[in-house]
Amino acid sequence: VPSRPGPMASDGIKIKNKNGTSFLTDQEVGDMEAIPDNLNVAFVNWRMIYEPSKKRDMPVLWNYAMSGGTIASHVFGFCLGRVQAGIRREFDPTGTHDESFAASGLRIIKSGKQMFGNEDLGGQLFVNVDMGTPAGVMRAIQFALPSAYVADVVTAPVLHPMASLFQPQQGRVKAEVQGRLMIVFRDPLHRSLNRYEELKKLDTNLSQLTLMEYATSPLFKENNPLIRAILGLGPNDPLGDQELKVAQSFVSQKVLVGVYDEMQPTLELWEKYFGWYVGDTILPVQTCHDMVEEVIKTELFEVSRNYAATDADAFNMLLAANRMDRILYDFAKTLFWKQKAVIEKVLKQKAAVEAAGR
Repeated sequence: VPSRPGPMASDGIKIKNKNGTSFLTDQEVGDMEAIPDNLNVAFVNWRMIYEPSKKRDMPVLWNYAMSGGTIASHVFGFCLGRVQAGIRREFDPTGTHDESFAASGLRIIKSGKQMFGNEDLGGQLFVNVDMGTPAGVMRAIQFALPSAYVADVVTAPVLHPMASLFQPQQGRVKAEVQGRLMIVFRDPLHRSLNRYEELKKLDTNLSQLTLMEYATSPLFKENNPLIRAILGLGPNDPLGDQELKVAQSFVSQKVLVGVYDEMQPTLELWEKYFGWYVGDTILPVQTCHDMVEEVIKTELFEVSRNYAATDADAFNMLLAANRMDRILYDFAKTLFWKQKAVIEKVLKQKAAVEAAGR
């Protein structure tokens, strides 16, 4: 498994801001919207030069529910051997390591073996903090997880608590270590339908829940949950075009975008960005990638029916309830290909410079 180099820059103009030197085009400079302060200081602009040797940035993955982040985290752990500080139930579902999670200080643990289909992929390396609970996040803050550098990547299901790991301390303008944020974006309508089917599977009391009941019940219905999660808004807080623009600005400045329907290009790009890429000719690693994606998509993320045909009225209600999230999703898809072009161009230039220096 490679170490963590991976510089980043871009074509475009250099500008100075409070975070340092970044590489932005004229269009992007003009289109910036103010994003929430806690997110702005927590996460580095994706175009800022990545210099892991200086130990000031940490890769972080927001595993937004049912959007594909689980595929990325399992690839990082099983296929690449990355040490993760993440959601405990994914590494220690039976509570085998209770003692380690109660211990003072941070330590690296190896999980038990896990089967994917008929294949045993072995265990994963993880840190004894649970980023899936408020108490676990507080423990990570208490033991200064980012600056301890025991983890290669932090994974969490909720964005703002994860951002609290990277807040300035003792009057500083920015934290000692900031996050390099990755998000997998999935079609919000597919995600919502997936959520509906999972609710019915996991709770026998909901096995007869209709799609219309799901779309209209205060217990289950959603209103552009992705943008609300990004901005820290409650389900009843006002949400309009300005909030959409802020979310787009956040994504364009702070997020290494991934796309659920483009998981292989997404993972390859992220691995190259962080210097984790081992090449597509190393068969065991590529096979592991393919297996993890196939098994998780089949077992967790498939939608079984064409609800547009069978439940048109409820389907259209879900479309309306996710209208702005779908705009953000389309924006992120376009941004993904732009980021890919920029990153690959810079890495190619870097490789040429290194080859000329040999």
